[in-house]
Amino acid sequence: MRDQHGGPWIRYGTPQRALWFAVADLIADPREVFSRLSKVGAQYLTPGAQNGLKREIEAHTDYREALVAARPGWLQGFYVFGDGTRASPRFDTREVIVAFEPHPKFTPRGSLEDWQIAVAPFATRQPLPFFVIAFALIGPLLRFAPRGYINSQAEIVGDPETGKSSMGVLAASVWAGNPESDCGGGESFDLTVNFLDTLKLNHGDSLLFLDEANLAGASQKDREDFAHQMVFKVAATGSRRRLGDAAQGEHTRLAMLSTTNAALADLVNGSVQVRSALQSRRITIRIAPEAPHGGFTFLPPGYESARAASEAMVAVADDYWGMVGRAFVKHLVRAAERDESRLIEVIENNLKSYIREDRVPVGSARVQKSFALAAVAAALAQRFGVLPKEWGSPLHLIQDVARAAANKEAPRVADPHASMLAYVEAHRAALVEVSDLAAPLSTADFEDAAGFLRRIGDDVELLVPATRFQCTFQDHGALMRRLRDAGLAQTEGGRTPKLTIKTPKTICQEGRVYCIKLGHFTS
Repeated sequence: MRDQHGGPWIRYGTPQRALWFAVADLIADPREVFSRLSKVGAQYLTPGAQNGLKREIEAHTDYREALVAARPGWLQGFYVFGDGTRASPRFDTREVIVAFEPHPKFTPRGSLEDWQIAVAPFATRQPLPFFVIAFALIGPLLRFAPRGYINSQAEIVGDPETGKSSMGVLAASVWAGNPESDCGGGESFDLTVNFLDTLKLNHGDSLLFLDEANLAGASQKDREDFAHQMVFKVAATGSRRRLGDAAQGEHTRLAMLSTTNAALADLVNGSVQVRSALQSRRITIRIAPEAPHGGFTFLPPGYESARAASEAMVAVADDYWGMVGRAFVKHLVRAAERDESRLIEVIENNLKSYIREDRVPVGSARVQKSFALAAVAAALAQRFGVLPKEWGSPLHLIQDVARAAANKEAPRVADPHASMLAYVEAHRAALVEVSDLAAPLSTADFEDAAGFLRRIGDDVELLVPATRFQCTFQDHGALMRRLRDAGLAQTEGGRTPKLTIKTPKTICQEGRVYCIKLGHFTS
């Protein structure tokens, strides 16, 4: 058959064992094609036998038309996953040929709901885990992004045992998994630069996670050369051209996440211009050795240490993978089939909105665009129901990571007690002294209130209506848990513990409030 570019392809073998190869590949690299044919039982060992097959192909003239997927990713309106399965438009009946060798790590395990429930404790209102999941969804979105949005790159930098690899395994689980591998659905950095072209093709329009950059090269010089070449090679969509390739060649969009003990730009001792060019093309997120919870902003509920939480998160990724990216892509395929121009417009407007709202000094325009892509991907995923909205606001969580990247530190929530004092300072005139109330407020007046100050001896408590608190603090759950753990909040115990308490009857007969202990505070 002939592919979408007019290039001829041959399927050779038996009904039980066969493979597709491009005639152009037979011309450019016959050894590779005959090696592949041997795997399906076609033994062409001598020049005479090989030339005989070539003559047979040369004489063949009966070709039908079809779409050929030479790699995973977008194929016009179709999307071909790494395991060879497809997300197809409902009304496009064209034949699709999968000509690459499927990889079992892309075969999904579990359901989307399984993954959502299992990951929730680690991702809910946690900036870095949420970000790596959102970053993993950038790949398929790049097809619809405006010109100027190149392949996104991010690296998580930290000492051993800080949980950086666990974050990468979580991100990889969006698309792939492998319990036998230390990096889950990712790949080891123990590779050559030229092999990156192959990895890019294998992870087209999805995520490539590379673990432990310290494995790249046997010497410091090797690592410097690798870092320099890799960043530019991944940023570009193209790959090495071969004799016989179609005129437009293979262009691969993807996002790449890596982990490393030292930022790749720091491995290069070249000129300031070279190092600046490397830094401008990738997000660098650092996990400080003294960070109390590693890559987590706060300890996930039910875990006594960041190490225990990281190990549990990797175990989840080893149990469930591949359904998130699959579900996200299927929604994109349907949306593009309905109205691709409208989908492009929505994505472009949301990207502009993020960049307009983002006042964080994140460095280069490329880095800012990568953060914007992650935020828009997560927002779309929440709209599609792929990511739960209860996990938090993509805008705020990803801006937290952007701030941390700009400040070269790990993402963290501001000091919770200081946040409460700042809230009191900002709303000082609107706060109501409970002792001044002559009668309980109506429900409407209670809901409209900024908060109440209740004095108990020399100490003061701040009580904020639940809806008001949740709208003001996007990370309200994490904030209250930290206040509670520090003994600075009153919460409700019982069979189903709550972070709120019932509103004191002297304030209102209904509703719930968040109760924060300010200590000795002068209003």
